[in-house]
Amino acid sequence: MNRQRAFDDFKKELLERADAVHSGRVDPTEDNFLKIVSDFRKASLDMRLIDPSLSESEAGGKIDAVCNCLFKKYKETADVKGTQLVFLDLSTPKGKKDDAEELSAENEALSEETSQDEISVYDRIKRGLVKRGIPANQIAFVHEAKNANARQDLFNRVNEGDIRVIIGSTSKMGAGTNFQKHLVALHHVDCPWRPRDIGQREGRILRNGNQNAEVEIFTYTTKGSFDANMWEKVAKKASMIDSLMRGDPTINELEDVSKASADYQEIASTAYENPLMSEQAKISSQVRRLQYLRHIFNQERDEHKWNLRIYENEVSEIQRRIKNLKADIAEKVNTAGEDFKIKLGDKTFTKRGEANTEFENILHNFKNLSRTKIGEIGGFDIFARAEITHAQNGGVVEVVDKRVFVQLENHGAYPVDSSIQSMEHFINKGIEKNLSENEKTLKFDLSNIAQLKTEIDKKFDKQEELDAAEKRLAEIQEQLKGEKSENISVEENSSVENSDRAEENSVEETSEENISEEIQEPTDENNSDEKNISETSTQEKFEVGEFTDTKTGEKIPSAKLNEKVDGTQWRRLLELAQKHGGSYSRFGLQKNSFLFDTAENRDKFIREATQENSAEENVTEEQAWEKIQNLFD
Repeated sequence: MNRQRAFDDFKKELLERADAVHSGRVDPTEDNFLKIVSDFRKASLDMRLIDPSLSESEAGGKIDAVCNCLFKKYKETADVKGTQLVFLDLSTPKGKKDDAEELSAENEALSEETSQDEISVYDRIKRGLVKRGIPANQIAFVHEAKNANARQDLFNRVNEGDIRVIIGSTSKMGAGTNFQKHLVALHHVDCPWRPRDIGQREGRILRNGNQNAEVEIFTYTTKGSFDANMWEKVAKKASMIDSLMRGDPTINELEDVSKASADYQEIASTAYENPLMSEQAKISSQVRRLQYLRHIFNQERDEHKWNLRIYENEVSEIQRRIKNLKADIAEKVNTAGEDFKIKLGDKTFTKRGEANTEFENILHNFKNLSRTKIGEIGGFDIFARAEITHAQNGGVVEVVDKRVFVQLENHGAYPVDSSIQSMEHFINKGIEKNLSENEKTLKFDLSNIAQLKTEIDKKFDKQEELDAAEKRLAEIQEQLKGEKSENISVEENSSVENSDRAEENSVEETSEENISEEIQEPTDENNSDEKNISETSTQEKFEVGEFTDTKTGEKIPSAKLNEKVDGTQWRRLLELAQKHGGSYSRFGLQKNSFLFDTAENRDKFIREATQENSAEENVTEEQAWEKIQNLFD
């Protein structure tokens, strides 16, 4: 739909309001982007919702086009009593109640100022239809049905073809309504916020029981209004949700599908009707998505490197065990049957009964807490160690529990149960099984190492796409900075430049918040009370230290982050750490630490992070915005 002069004038007012909100010149309780979007949507529908004093010709808008289309279909389908649905969530007959329902669905709290004595758009549509020749008794508002019985009676009249046009909101006429028998057309006069609401609307006409083989669905938008932005948002959300439900592995993040607000750039780009700004919004979204995927890729590669070190250490230990097992198998002496022989203390036994009695006596009287040799069997030394629990009873210390642990040792050490039978079983059969299990584990670990090395060597497969998007975004931003529009003052053009930076900041906060929820890294909730690197010394920001790898004994230098930073600072710290060969640890005592292969690289990281952020103390606001933006270029 084309628009009138009043609409164009109001858009200029909206831009002034948006600039005031963006620059902080107005209290958010008095005006904010959500209110601006709400007014923008109303103006797109009918300017008389903004200024009731306007005449129909001055207001323009969709109403006339909606009435013309409805009347045309009314005449075309008269022979089949064709019924038409009109969905409109704005300016319902009960303005306050239905606006509140819509905003509840949007998950936003914004009180509408529509007074009960204002004439709703519903009434204007009905008057327009009656004026064209549709009888008033064939037009109904779903809101007129006050209870369940009245609703059912209304729906029965629609199904019988007595009501030819029924108008309602998504909440009143969406899920749970069945009056499809004579439906021939559906009209989306406005766009709801959620993709599922589109499905609920169109599900009224696209369903079994409709006697018409073909139906039509009409969508109305006002040129230069917020309509196109709304429909584009809903389509994007629907595509994301559909991909998620189908299990698309490329979907890693989703926009908040209940978001009812917009940022300065969205409002400005829509109002100015500048295709470059519209493209900038799309390319910016693409860049953010690809940068996030690259972040996930780098994080996974760091985890692969960490797991590789663990597996390599484990392989080294397994290879040592296998070497000892093979040597012990080669040197073991058979004790089965009449070949039985065991030495306990200074006595040698060839009969198992006598040996068992002696072995039990030794263990019963054994009290050494340190590892002590007590005999030999089958080419292995027998070692024992006691664990004794004492308790005080009436001033007397008594032994309340004693356990003796036994293990066989030669090249390797092998714990066994505290019996001669257990030792014989290990020597004659168990040691070969132990070797087989270790060889299987070695094969498994070597396979994992090969797979991890392959994953680590992979390149980010969307890097070319990201480079192209970032290049195009930079070109657009350059064009916008130098562009002078005849209809925009120098001051207004400056505001658009500011909006570009505001969009980058606003979007980055959202993106980083999503990332931080996923990987549980430090975030800045309100960007108010948290310190940043430029406000603290190196010693306060990082705790320099090292920790010991329990597998290898290797000392790993670390720089622990002592306090929270905002999302932009966090991303930069992670990039700097990776630049100097570091990685981020989320586990145990090393949580919130950056780990490095050398202390020199750790110190370079700290020095560069501190110097870079300290330099920001005296930069202008414009330079600060540019620096934040450049972090991701």
